[in-house]
Amino acid sequence: MQPFERLRAAVRWSSGLDEWSLLAESIQCLAGFDEDPAGLVMACRRLLVHHPGSVRLWWVCARVAMAIDPADAAWDAWDRLELDATPSRVDAAVGTPDGPVLTLGWDDSAEALARTRPDLEVVALRTGDDAALSLALRRSEIGARVVDVVGATALGPSVVLVPVAAAGAGTVLLAPEVARTLESLDPAPAPLLVAPLGTVLGAGLLGAYRRANDGRVVAVPFDRFRGAVGPTGLADHRSFSNRRDTPDAPELLRLTI
Repeated sequence: MQPFERLRAAVRWSSGLDEWSLLAESIQCLAGFDEDPAGLVMACRRLLVHHPGSVRLWWVCARVAMAIDPADAAWDAWDRLELDATPSRVDAAVGTPDGPVLTLGWDDSAEALARTRPDLEVVALRTGDDAALSLALRRSEIGARVVDVVGATALGPSVVLVPVAAAGAGTVLLAPEVARTLESLDPAPAPLLVAPLGTVLGAGLLGAYRRANDGRVVAVPFDRFRGAVGPTGLADHRSFSNRRDTPDAPELLRLTI
């Protein structure tokens, strides 16, 4: 398949339901533009215009757009994503709680926790996108219990996990329905923010991400969380503010959605 044909396939991918497949298709696409710098930037912009909500796609595009060898950078990005240590760091941060572990929605870390820790009761809380949650649980082949806010409150969870939409320079962005659900859980244990590799951008790129997702993300104060778990473990506000998974890519800061 030619690079532009693969690009057309990637931009038509169904957003939000299978990010790993989208990332794999996009990486294969971008690797094909290694000898076409102008085409590479155009491909990055088109992918982000059609899939602005995938923060890890922004991370991939930024790394590839700034690379001397785009093909190597694309495949290296895939390797790094597959080897991301965040799920094991979440496991360590959760420890051995007395009660259930509640996750707002479902992500890779929640799935890994449910697979590798049969001693835990991992419960998924509906956050408004029930179709995406149901599809994710079916694909994971894990019989996790799904509850609403009332059910979550009755459970009395010992740990609450909140997957980030995007972050950078100490700013935390969540989907509006996740932020509303989080507020409705009070009183509850101070939640842990889950920020896998590729979700924490430089300030400029995060600004572009926010503009591209206007109305689809909201900022939440970091002090709402007891820490952020990422590839290197549990971070406090200062450490998290200094984290940046990729430099800003000037070619992507002017993205128009």
